[in-house]
Amino acid sequence: MTLFKTALLVVSLFLSITHLSAEGNHSHDFPKEIMAFHHVMAPLWHMDEGAERTNLSCDTTDKMLSLTKDIADSENLANAVTEMKKTCTDKKANIQADFKKVHDAFHKVSDKTKK
Repeated sequence: MTLFKTALLVVSLFLSITHLSAEGNHSHDFPKEIMAFHHVMAPLWHMDEGAERTNLSCDTTDKMLSLTKDIADSENLANAVTEMKKTCTDKKANIQADFKKVHDAFHKVSDKTKK
């Protein structure tokens, strides 16, 4: 391997590790109620789209709905989760548009808590 290729490989590896490390260590300064919802939604949201993401997301709609009850001004978030739950009843349905609405509604609620 040439020196150039070795250097390129080292730099690429360094950048990849730095990026992964930054993603793994990111945190949010959310109130505990919002953080609880985030801990349920975020891993699902960041999964690749597909059957596994759909099934797991549909399986957690009741938990998400329950968590919205503890979040102030979360009516739109609860409504978005309810719509996704309705879509989930059709096992062949694509929930991605509804899940995006849940994600966006979550950010509207969480953004209100930022200083």
